[in-house]
Amino acid sequence: MSNRERGYFEGAIHHVWQKGNNDEYIFKDPKVKQFFIKQLKEYNKKFDYNIFAYVIMDNHYHLLIQTFSDPIGEVMFHINNVTSKFIKDYLGYTGHIFKGRYNSKIVQTNEYFIWLIRYIHRNPIRAGICTSVEDYKWSSHFFYIKGHSNFINVDFPLSILSNNKQTALKLYSNLMNINGKEESPEDDFSLISKHMSFSQSTSIYKDNKFEPATRPSIQAILDSFGLSNEDIILLKSKSKKKKFSQR
Repeated sequence: MSNRERGYFEGAIHHVWQKGNNDEYIFKDPKVKQFFIKQLKEYNKKFDYNIFAYVIMDNHYHLLIQTFSDPIGEVMFHINNVTSKFIKDYLGYTGHIFKGRYNSKIVQTNEYFIWLIRYIHRNPIRAGICTSVEDYKWSSHFFYIKGHSNFINVDFPLSILSNNKQTALKLYSNLMNINGKEESPEDDFSLISKHMSFSQSTSIYKDNKFEPATRPSIQAILDSFGLSNEDIILLKSKSKKKKFSQR
């Protein structure tokens, strides 16, 4: 199937999921989970993509991934292929490792995007593995709690929730920990809308192009710290005065 048929365009955000062949627990060993996550990092050096969220379960995985110049099909082929070879060598499996071609769906709206992050991170709770997202280590939730990552793009999702990062982090935490039906976006949209300030039809793209949130200006960042005019002048002049360095 061609990229055009799969709705591909530069900057498209995809929900990708893949099961083990015959629903086998191909990721049950922690070393396999570690290997897969490492490939997400390593192939980002070769291919142009953003990872917004992931969870690695024992028999499947979910990714929220954005591709630019490299088609999603090429990215996933390489990641799945090298993972399949590792599993065969490490666990002695034969035959197909994955259940056919990966599944994917284009993310169209901000609400669906946020719901997917919630859906992905709460996968272990729905599976009965744990009762809190904090208790499962094989997802990208940890990076959101930290509020930064050189691997997972947490800034864009948080910017959808709020322009204020601390407010966004609180809203994110609420969304992860409030129980809902969660089986489909419709089940949770009413819950999500209580924590978000836009309608369900808000598109994540503009004219089929991804437009990330505008970076705040240096002045806006300085203003957020509540510094005096004197200190701002000292900072801009790269002053090393003791008074400033102790702040």
